[in-house]
Amino acid sequence: MTSTNRLLNQERVQKSLQERIQEQAQEQIHEQLLNQNTANIINEFASGTNQQTENIEYLCDITRDSFNMLERYTNASTESFTYAGNVIIMTRSAYNKHAIEADAYINTNLSLSNKDNLYYLQDELGSTMYMTGTDGIAFDTYAYDEFGRNLGNNIYENNTWSSKRKSYIKNGNIIQPFVFTGYQYDEISESYFAQARYYDAETGRFTAEDQVRGYINAPDTQNHYLYCLNDPIIFIDLTGLFLEYAMRGQEAHKLLEQYLKKCILKVLKQNIIFVVV
Repeated sequence: MTSTNRLLNQERVQKSLQERIQEQAQEQIHEQLLNQNTANIINEFASGTNQQTENIEYLCDITRDSFNMLERYTNASTESFTYAGNVIIMTRSAYNKHAIEADAYINTNLSLSNKDNLYYLQDELGSTMYMTGTDGIAFDTYAYDEFGRNLGNNIYENNTWSSKRKSYIKNGNIIQPFVFTGYQYDEISESYFAQARYYDAETGRFTAEDQVRGYINAPDTQNHYLYCLNDPIIFIDLTGLFLEYAMRGQEAHKLLEQYLKKCILKVLKQNIIFVVV
């Protein structure tokens, strides 16, 4: 081997060593940054400064197509639901079962039996209208139009009536999950979860195609995004697959119509008697 070849080999060895040293240095820097970022994230969660992350877990009854959420676990509470056709009671406990299992900090003023029963009052379509406590006083109200748009409440301010859209979210938490016709509101997509797909109340259309392709003798069903054949007072669609008659709606309207007729007749009779006398 000549001296020239020896020099070339030495240069190659030195170059490869330098490259390897540089690679190791870069790997160390990356590892340090990764460890630092991980430590920062852990510190944020430990100190509570990271307020944007919340874990929500659900326990569902897979034997039911709708109204199947039995329990919901959030960072702040555990909620369980009682049904009689539609949801009627939400039992909220001011603790999280995972925090208890992990023996985490729990307010000593709370006991495991400290639970609040909240009751649902719904309209003829099954939409949540009021939430009450055990004293029967309504503390939470909701309002929708026929297609489920959030109308909020009429509020009297500055000598005038104004309508404010009600928020389903408070401090990042959903106040309670059931809203229009029993759907659950999704704050990310700003739409209703209808089991098989999502429903956008602002457009009155589903956001995905119907898995049921429709029927030739019912042309409206060929529109795979249509909500309740554009007749949301007569029909509801609890699963995002099949619409059904909102019988409670029809019965309620009939009862209301009969009641109003009786009231009008009563007033007319009183007026007639008064005139005759």
